[in-house]
Amino acid sequence: MGPYLSIAPLEREFESEKVLFLVEGPAKEARRASGKAYWEVSEVIQKSGTIGQFLKKHAVQAIIAGTSDGLPEDNIEEQAVVAARAKGIPLFVIEDFPGNYRHRPSAKLDGLFVEDETQREWHASCGVPRDRIYCASNPRYDGLRGVDRDTLRDKTRASLQIGKQRVILWAGQPDEARSYEALERLLPSLAQKEVALLFKAHPRDRLYREGAYKSLLSSMGWYRDVTSEPETIGLCCAADLVVTQFSSVGVEAGYLGTPALYVLFDDLGKAYLRRHKGYDIVPWVERGCAFVMDSKSEMDDVIETALFNDEARARVRKNFSRWYGTRPLGAQAVRTIIHRALNGRA
Repeated sequence: MGPYLSIAPLEREFESEKVLFLVEGPAKEARRASGKAYWEVSEVIQKSGTIGQFLKKHAVQAIIAGTSDGLPEDNIEEQAVVAARAKGIPLFVIEDFPGNYRHRPSAKLDGLFVEDETQREWHASCGVPRDRIYCASNPRYDGLRGVDRDTLRDKTRASLQIGKQRVILWAGQPDEARSYEALERLLPSLAQKEVALLFKAHPRDRLYREGAYKSLLSSMGWYRDVTSEPETIGLCCAADLVVTQFSSVGVEAGYLGTPALYVLFDDLGKAYLRRHKGYDIVPWVERGCAFVMDSKSEMDDVIETALFNDEARARVRKNFSRWYGTRPLGAQAVRTIIHRALNGRA
């Protein structure tokens, strides 16, 4: 869903041109639920024979692909890359989360959009031509800048029957065991501070579906399971702190003015990031735009600071706004760069 959300805002930016969406999984369900047109691979094969023939039939001038994580081989994104190379069609990739794009020397790539300058250096070291890496805001966060945070905060807290206590939103990950263990380590400290907990498991978390979290969460004096809530914007506004290993919900929170705390224990979150992303500290932490916890010994102090130290919280908010909140809107920047590239002016 993340890669789809990173690309979907471009539909408005390219409204003067014909835009086709080739989707599957959660992206297909999102298009269907919103009543928007889409193509799926089976339909393409039935009507055109191959994706390549489909691209030729519709005179596609450029492909914009996402960077889904953990998909099986021969997935829809890989098929699009292969077809782009075979047909000589310009291919642009929007990295929905830092480190999701993994470059192969044989792959066609006319432009890679990354969220932070630190990723430009990382991808260049992995063989991506430096002049094809563009740093721009991720389009998926453009709409968050205009949200009336205070009004939505009051409305959401009222609907969840939250009082005046400090509230933490936990955003889980699909890596199941690591996400569960990270929260298990945190809960004793949270329970002692008598905070309210909004618990949101990742929709692909098997342990959650099997009911593993029920006994774990029973130690909290006040909590709400908000996993079924499809929209996270209101939850981020209702919370005083978003806590996660490395979910993009933490980034959403930053744009909405809610500090985020990334829980990156060396044997859990950091180990996953090293293996799957090529780094062990997310860029928002490196920029001082979020809090971080990487050991159990500092747990109480970090939570105390992130939740109750107003000076530290204000500093994190200010840093996030300075580094990310004042940049040009991502969809507009992507459109401009793609048009220039297609016209030979990039």
